[in-house]
Amino acid sequence: ITRCGEKVRVNKGSYVLTAPNFGCTPESCTATYRWEIQRVGSSQVITGTGKNFPYQFAENGVYNIKIIPICGGRECEPCQIQIHVGRVIGTVNPDVAIDSSIRDLLP
Repeated sequence: ITRCGEKVRVNKGSYVLTAPNFGCTPESCTATYRWEIQRVGSSQVITGTGKNFPYQFAENGVYNIKIIPICGGRECEPCQIQIHVGRVIGTVNPDVAIDSSIRDLLP
């Protein structure tokens, strides 16, 4: 599990990124999610939607991930993480769950 604002290291390959649970007000409103993934040094931004977002990290490098929760049609404060893709020795979990529990503590 990775928290908003953190960095994580993974091997090249396919992963499923899972957005943190965001609470909307009013509580009857369910959050939807928009994703932006950009490899540092590239001008290309990959976008997607949904709570779970599959992505193939095909090249080594640093990727900035932005998860934008949308409540009642309005964008809320995004959760951002950075993924460093390269050779990692040991077991790598193919799913990256993102925890927002410290999001409000970040500057």
